[in-house]
Amino acid sequence: MIEVREVFGQDTEKLCEHFSVDVRSDERALRLIDGDKLGLGLTRFERGAVRIRLYITDGDDADKELLLRSLMFDATRLTGYDVYIEQDGDYSVYGFKKETDGWRAKAEDIVFPHECK
Repeated sequence: MIEVREVFGQDTEKLCEHFSVDVRSDERALRLIDGDKLGLGLTRFERGAVRIRLYITDGDDADKELLLRSLMFDATRLTGYDVYIEQDGDYSVYGFKKETDGWRAKAEDIVFPHECK
């Protein structure tokens, strides 16, 4: 069974330590568990926008995409807000446009294609 959920406190610290990542005080952490594989996604609300700083897993590409889709879906709750993905990649398939500080889309314009990458 695969699970993605927000974690807090020591759970966040352990997960960040697992991936050698520092969490900022203003960030939310989402954890993916897929058997013995883990994933971490970090987001924050800043300057009127949701910012997805990173998503990382020690699982396969499907785990990574599931975590990214979970982070984007979480951001769609804030209709009217911009969503930025700061991690390198091409997010045009999800409705994002490349800008100087990452990829940007309005929360309500994010697209979830039926096919996974």
